[in-house]
Amino acid sequence: MKLFSLISFGTILLLPLTVARAQCDCVGQTSEIRGSRYASAFEDLNHSAVVFVGEVTEMRNVPKLQNSNSSGAKTYELKVRFQVQRACKRAVEEYLTLRTNVDDCIIGFEAGERYLVYAVADGELLRTWYCSRTRLVARAQKDLDEFESHGVKPFEIKRASKP
Repeated sequence: MKLFSLISFGTILLLPLTVARAQCDCVGQTSEIRGSRYASAFEDLNHSAVVFVGEVTEMRNVPKLQNSNSSGAKTYELKVRFQVQRACKRAVEEYLTLRTNVDDCIIGFEAGERYLVYAVADGELLRTWYCSRTRLVARAQKDLDEFESHGVKPFEIKRASKP
């Protein structure tokens, strides 16, 4: 009986972790990406507003906008600033800022790290989210190779006079 009680107690303790983790499952998830509704990197590129490689230079919490498509319980979201090193879709400014939610599942951006970012437009803002192909460049070489195989050439990066 003690063994059964111990097993039941252990199962109850693990249940919240399983439920929380299940919320972070994404459509199209593979061992290489968290997920994408598109079958390939090239298709995802075509459905994104902007795709770029950039280094995170700044992150901060900002109030969530009332008209934002971002949902969730928190009243703030993360504003992430990148120094763009390669523009894969659209000519862009050297420094780009986007927003991502901080509810439930987050990408986990880190200052100084380089990412391949797939961003969508939300009014005048750019956004990315956990269930996108956005990830560290070190894990994105297949996507970059796929872009090259489809003839995707780098776009202009408009250099800023001041950062």
